[in-house]
Amino acid sequence: MKIKNINFKWNNNYSIFSSEKFLSNNSLNYGWISGFIEDELKFVLPYQIRKSLFFKHIKFITETIYIDDKLRIEDEKEFLNSTIAFLKKKNIDFVSQSPTHVLFKTYPDDAKFIDFASYVIDLSLSEDELWANLHQKHRNIIRNAIKNNIIIKEGLNEIESAYNLLISTMKRSNKSFMSFEKFKELITKLEDNVKIFVAYHNNIPQGCAVLPFSNIKAYYSYGGSISKPILGAINLLHWHAIKYFKGINVGYYDFVGARIKPEIGSKIEGIQRFKSRFGGVFLKGYLWKIPLKKWKSYLYDFLYRSLKNRAGDIIDQESMKTIK
Repeated sequence: MKIKNINFKWNNNYSIFSSEKFLSNNSLNYGWISGFIEDELKFVLPYQIRKSLFFKHIKFITETIYIDDKLRIEDEKEFLNSTIAFLKKKNIDFVSQSPTHVLFKTYPDDAKFIDFASYVIDLSLSEDELWANLHQKHRNIIRNAIKNNIIIKEGLNEIESAYNLLISTMKRSNKSFMSFEKFKELITKLEDNVKIFVAYHNNIPQGCAVLPFSNIKAYYSYGGSISKPILGAINLLHWHAIKYFKGINVGYYDFVGARIKPEIGSKIEGIQRFKSRFGGVFLKGYLWKIPLKKWKSYLYDFLYRSLKNRAGDIIDQESMKTIK
């Protein structure tokens, strides 16, 4: 298989994350690695290259794009192996973990990988079917939220309210978030391919959802709330968003990221239970990463865990559970 970079002609029938307007955000070095068989384009893999200290790493921003529907997973594996061989000839230290909206169907040989998943709702179902698929508690809570005058506002006018909710949420988890300027730049670049929803009660913001989207899928990429939102505000927020994206003929609503076996009683388990009760399919795939220059990759992982006092990325965290 022949591997090379191409200028990918994006349109709304591909993931928004494979578009130049997303890839160019926060990265000057981005592109699309492609796989050719007998001079015919078969696969595309969007990427960003970033530098941290003296490390240079590449991150794949979507799962592999199949140009030919007749291709098999075995073909993709060959493409990924050929891509790694291609990258080893470049001045890149390692392939880092993809974002959590990415679910690969397979992974290259010698990669460190974990099973990962997401709850994904098929928006081709009728609104009655979507409502029936909701857990009974979600339906009751949404009805009560409507009775309690929870109002959902949407659009770019809500950018500051949404950002403040996101910052508040991240602070409660001792995590950082991008500056308002970078957040606004991202939203501006995505133009008509992003939607902001904010739930209000008595004019007080309760929670938000920021969803990049294209024709094929809307992604719940960013979500935040006050510490104790009115019961049902976030449930109604998502139900409103689901109906909105169905109304503009988007294919799927993706809650983005779910661990296969979250720790019982953990915050992650609670979040995933909330997502699961919207009736989506538990779609499984893989997250993976691979060193290209092993000593630099291991050094980066060590420094990341030491300087940021973290247990590593999701792949490392889940791998440690297996070891235990």
